[in-house]
Amino acid sequence: MDFLNNILLGLFLALAVYLSYGFIKTRKEVTIAAPKIDKTKLILFSILMIMNVLTLLVNNTWLDIFRTVIITYVIIMMFLLKDGIGDRGIVANSTFVSYDDVEIYDYENVKTGFKVYFGYRTASERKKQKAIYEASIIFDNKQEKEVKDKLQQKLAKKYRRMKKS
Repeated sequence: MDFLNNILLGLFLALAVYLSYGFIKTRKEVTIAAPKIDKTKLILFSILMIMNVLTLLVNNTWLDIFRTVIITYVIIMMFLLKDGIGDRGIVANSTFVSYDDVEIYDYENVKTGFKVYFGYRTASERKKQKAIYEASIIFDNKQEKEVKDKLQQKLAKKYRRMKKS
């Protein structure tokens, strides 16, 4: 059981480093941010935090305290990361994609908001004929005009209908 706990601790440490790196790299890139926290996510966040702290009542070695702190940090970082579009590119899932790398984009109104799809690959991936990566971001309906204007300004010739997944 100790072995499994150490593996989980290592995985959460790696996740904490990855999320921190993504946060530092993309924190200033987003000018139009997609809403991140809704009621469902807030309830899930609260339940996870309570369960995480309750584990300290059962186990209270220094390793358990350290693991609880790391898990709490990962949960908070997941809520601090922003998805959206900016002046230089797009941020989706803590990954920055330059407008130069975007090959196609599309958008549609969905029940939860205004969804924008992006197809992208880097210049080196284009030379190797690698598949196009896809990302999507759901914005609030109130942001639709602002997002469309920004996309028209930055990616005017790259609009094409995409298959939605």
